[in-house]
Amino acid sequence: MAKKLSSPKEEEQEQPDIPELTGLIGTFKYGFRNRTIILSASLIIEKATSRFIANLLGIKKPENSLTLGIKNSALSFNQKIDLLIDLGALNVSDKSKFQLFMELRNKFMHVLEADSFVNCFKLLEGKETFLFRLYPQPKNKNHEKNLKAASMRLTDDVLQLTLMIINKVLEKRYRENIKMSVLKNYLEANQNSLKILDAFIQYLKKSGVEISSKLLDSIEKIREQNATIQRGVRELID
Repeated sequence: MAKKLSSPKEEEQEQPDIPELTGLIGTFKYGFRNRTIILSASLIIEKATSRFIANLLGIKKPENSLTLGIKNSALSFNQKIDLLIDLGALNVSDKSKFQLFMELRNKFMHVLEADSFVNCFKLLEGKETFLFRLYPQPKNKNHEKNLKAASMRLTDDVLQLTLMIINKVLEKRYRENIKMSVLKNYLEANQNSLKILDAFIQYLKKSGVEISSKLLDSIEKIREQNATIQRGVRELID
């Protein structure tokens, strides 16, 4: 009887998830599939964060940057996220999601025993309860599947929050730039107006036109008011 050929999909499902590591340190599963999901998301977040910080600081080639590039001196993923949080003014709930994702990412990336979501959360005391409080799961499902599903929702939220923070800070910066531009334009126009006024007074004097003391007093008050406004505008700009 001829052996039934299995489809590529069936062969893929029949293959062991990950080969085992055996030796003096014991037997472990690598858990690459679970790690890859979290690592992929963290790489996207880190790349977006690096680009954003570079844009904010005026670094034209972040890939060559000592702090934002791929050199050993570059900021860590956690440091970049901490900086992003500081700039974006996240609320407590959103900040806790970032922190949980970073802890999950760190365990999967650095601890060999974290080969599944169940084993990973065993290393994160109290975080499983917090995760399910954020993203409730049906109780009739497999525990590993529930943790994975909730972690995927967490990952999606963190990706969206990253974009939200970037948009917030860019919008704030854009508004500040507009404000500074308007103030600078006002200061320049104000100075030009005073120059025109002074030139007009000098023209009247040279023409022999008698200028009333009331007009001169009014001009002097305008000059003093403008000087006060100019000082305030310069303080805002500087």
